[in-house]
Amino acid sequence: MLQDNFLIQPQQLLIECVINAQSGNTTTLNPFQEQDFLINRPIIGLQCFCADDMANSPLATYLPVIPASLLPYAFLNISRSGTGPIKAGVWYKNIPLVSLRHSLNFTSTASSNLDMFRCDPMVMQWRDSNVAFPSPTAQALAQYSVPILVTYLLEQQDPVPYRQAFINPHHHR
Repeated sequence: MLQDNFLIQPQQLLIECVINAQSGNTTTLNPFQEQDFLINRPIIGLQCFCADDMANSPLATYLPVIPASLLPYAFLNISRSGTGPIKAGVWYKNIPLVSLRHSLNFTSTASSNLDMFRCDPMVMQWRDSNVAFPSPTAQALAQYSVPILVTYLLEQQDPVPYRQAFINPHHHR
């Protein structure tokens, strides 16, 4: 990726959050599983998908993917780990999941951001992050998958250039 005249080579990994149901309604908070591969790796972007983009999760669960009609009711809460002057805890709260959708699909009724959700490089606490439904929403299926494409830097990559571009998108070196 070329960002403001310098090259960053991010990596990507597809993960998922499983949406559970209780009595036919979505559970209010649906936590992520621990993501061992992403421990200590600065996250710089997130993208999500809906059933209009893929019918079933390509990951081990093979669950049906969240329908486009449910995206407007879902929100992402991100917790980060903290070291030194960086405080741990909730860093982003109630990000509309629909704003993380990055697919251009002309047959879809879901909105698309046409760019990934970019964030200041941070190490996430996955078990404390979740997909939330502030009010339970009725659904026929017991579970859905929310596939999320995580863009990250390797542990040895310097996040400072990306942080400068994130803070000041017109900054040129």
